[in-house]
Amino acid sequence: TKYLSINGRALLELTRGGPIILNPASQYGKELSPLEVHQLLGGPTAPSEKHIITGEAPYPMPLVQALTSVFAARPDIETAWMIQVTFADRADQPHPLVGIETAGDWPSLVQAIQAAAEAHVPDTLFDIQRVDRRNPAGMTSALIQAAPFYVRGASTLN
Repeated sequence: TKYLSINGRALLELTRGGPIILNPASQYGKELSPLEVHQLLGGPTAPSEKHIITGEAPYPMPLVQALTSVFAARPDIETAWMIQVTFADRADQPHPLVGIETAGDWPSLVQAIQAAAEAHVPDTLFDIQRVDRRNPAGMTSALIQAAPFYVRGASTLN
């Protein structure tokens, strides 16, 4: 396996303005949009900045519809949840976090989600997280407490 080792900030500055795919062959690959790169280069956040889970705010329906169309076309997607998260210094700007339960190919799913989001909700900023109920990580506990907006085989658009 070939790999590249580079300082993260140097990589982001080198590729500023273009998308970056981190760990492209990994199950946990992540594409960073130019906007996300710009935000990352904006400087360190204050150590006191906290994420606040605002819970089940009204869903951004255009985003839900774009994601649901991707999920319906992929039999490997079991369940999806969405919660709103805000940052302490931007409490008036909720940030959707989508949790996806799947045993499928994560990098191709991320690409499909990004393509659908760019086509249907190009200016919507959101994060996605893989959900593994057996090995909860990150915000999994908060996500699975919310009602799912997508369940394979059911029509659950909340």
